[in-house]
Amino acid sequence: MRDEFETTEKNFFYFKERVEHWQTYFGLLNYQISVIHESWKDSLAWCQADVTAGIATIAIATMWDDRPTRKQINKVAFHEVCELLLWNLAEHAESNHSDLLITGLKHDIIRRLENTLLKEKK
Repeated sequence: MRDEFETTEKNFFYFKERVEHWQTYFGLLNYQISVIHESWKDSLAWCQADVTAGIATIAIATMWDDRPTRKQINKVAFHEVCELLLWNLAEHAESNHSDLLITGLKHDIIRRLENTLLKEKK
């Protein structure tokens, strides 16, 4: 059995703060984002959006495989806001290409952003 670590209320509030930071950073002010803390097994966090309505939900999972750190929480918040940033593009592209292909390309872009914008200064 593997260890699981609970994301605390403090972790959640930091996650929410970072989501709001990255929302502003990327100019996604046309979205009303609800940030929630819920039980979820498939990933550390998730994003769901309705582009037409301008609403989105970004969630952080209550349990992680590793003990959450501020650095990891920031990266997860960044990642989910990037999902929202690319949401409309991905939805349109999926109508002409496979969901798996578009998801892979979207995550390739997000990883590049993580590796540049979140790069630690030496």
